[in-house]
Amino acid sequence: MATSTAAVTIPLDAYLRTAYRPDRDWIDGEIRERNMGEAPHSAVQKFLIAYLSSREEPWGITVWPEQRVQTSATRFRVPDICVTRETAPFE
Repeated sequence: MATSTAAVTIPLDAYLRTAYRPDRDWIDGEIRERNMGEAPHSAVQKFLIAYLSSREEPWGITVWPEQRVQTSATRFRVPDICVTRETAPFE
């Protein structure tokens, strides 16, 4: 049975207010499914998160699994792992 992969268009504010399970990308106003991968992909993701997380303090980084990231004015992507320079703690 074929499944529909048609993109759904919604405004940015609606996308940012909505929790998708699994999360979705927002590209030029369209909600797009992400490739979730399978066991080997998940194993690599798990390893990288553990490896990088154990080095957050000495390297001055923060590791964010599956964090929404604005890559341009019209695009929000959800990478498997996002690494940023250390920031001030959340209040």
